[in-house]
Amino acid sequence: MKDSLQILIRKLIHLVFHSFYIFPIKSNRIFFSSYDANQYYNCNPKYISEHLNSNYKGKYEMIWSFANPLKYKELGYIKPVKKHSLLWCYYLLTSHIIILNTNPDTFIPKRKGQYVINTWHAGGAYKTVGFSKNNISKLDLWRSSVAANYIDLYLSSSKAFTESNIKGYRYNGRILKSGMPRNDIFFNEEVYLKIRQTVRTNYNITDDYVIILYAPTFRGGVRDSKTRSVNLPYNKIPQKILNKKVKIFVREHYNEHRNQKQADNVIDVSSHPEMQELLCAADILITDYSSSIWDFAITGKPCFLFVPDLSEYMTKDRGFFIPIEKWPGIICGTEDELISNLENINLGKSKTISENHLKYMESYEDGTATKQVSDLIVLLTEKKGREFL
Repeated sequence: MKDSLQILIRKLIHLVFHSFYIFPIKSNRIFFSSYDANQYYNCNPKYISEHLNSNYKGKYEMIWSFANPLKYKELGYIKPVKKHSLLWCYYLLTSHIIILNTNPDTFIPKRKGQYVINTWHAGGAYKTVGFSKNNISKLDLWRSSVAANYIDLYLSSSKAFTESNIKGYRYNGRILKSGMPRNDIFFNEEVYLKIRQTVRTNYNITDDYVIILYAPTFRGGVRDSKTRSVNLPYNKIPQKILNKKVKIFVREHYNEHRNQKQADNVIDVSSHPEMQELLCAADILITDYSSSIWDFAITGKPCFLFVPDLSEYMTKDRGFFIPIEKWPGIICGTEDELISNLENINLGKSKTISENHLKYMESYEDGTATKQVSDLIVLLTEKKGREFL
């Protein structure tokens, strides 16, 4: 009954917003939104908007959705608007191109003449999504159906992503085999090293330290996120790894906020806006079921899957598209296994695991995703991209 009421409310709001149709769609207006929370200027939409600004300065009016738009006024070239405000609705319903990295708001209609690009916010094919999830609610089923019909183009990072994630939402439209724009930085050594050094400098970490990035995912669904019972054994982590001292970055998922006692060498980087920057800076990744393993695999650096709750997660939570044994990380079911693997890191083995995984998934990542999407946007706004409509 609760889900049915939620669906009805969304349908009614959907009808109300047709009143905005009196305003014309602007051919050079592009609307950007990153994640449901809209907290940061980040992820794939960020890299697309920056590329458009650098290469077509002043050509496009770029609107960005934020929970707190005042934080981003200094960027200058974008127009930040408050999420779910009347102004937000106006810009969303009058933009020619809409770029999202998650499912759209289901109470907002899509107008004829608008073109919606979903970049998504994860690569690979790990946790189940959409219709593939365990115990999917009636509301989520409806939301997924609406989203599939709202989107005109999906970006794909690999053949496995297309077959699992995209089809997990029963999307049957056009797919661009581009990779993810946010991962282009891993193919440009100069940019990669510059970002790596900037992050280390910002957190006062010298070259005689190894950085471990601990980035666990959340449990449950987005709207019913469960508290994670698993935590990294900070005080057991070796003081030296690869003959260097150790600093630990902790990056909590934005759906989960926890206060936890940590060791002296731990730095909370949960509020750092761009995950890709942290992946550049990190020498080692420890996660559980996070799709950050896809991005990190491109770097070839060591990754460990700390999953003492694996059995429970597979049966009672999300489940997986591909077996975890195929993932680009070393499985650690206990604290002792994790510590042992950290003490005996084999860089060559880690690189081989990553390379084999990218081949297994049939990766489309090659460092050109941002340009591919931006070139398409230019064609669409100049009415030359009819084959994509």
